[in-house]
Amino acid sequence: MSKTATDVRYSADHLWIHDDGGSVTIGITEKLSRILTWVHTVALPPPGTSLNQGDELAAIDSQKADISIPAPTALLVQAVNDALSTEPMLVRMDPRGRGWLLTAKLARSDWESLLDPAEYEALLKAEQ
Repeated sequence: MSKTATDVRYSADHLWIHDDGGSVTIGITEKLSRILTWVHTVALPPPGTSLNQGDELAAIDSQKADISIPAPTALLVQAVNDALSTEPMLVRMDPRGRGWLLTAKLARSDWESLLDPAEYEALLKAEQ
């Protein structure tokens, strides 16, 4: 994990957020994906949905755990990963690639409130 990355941030709920220049792409981290086994469904809000911080961003139903993932900040959903409706295991098998959840708009001040790579690394160590 690069400690100097400026285009990736994290949430304490184990989401990665990538700055795409004008919008962000959001997915789950490898740590969260390891909790899941066989993923049955991934429910995402439709494009155009405004979420407040803490609102449900995604619901993942898996054999081992059902997870409700809160929005890390206020955001406006632009697009969702439609591939997850037919291939929900992508969220577990390729969380940083084809298993991304959605793209959204968020305020720059909210971006700055997210964890940088060094802060996320410290969180992971504290959770061990």
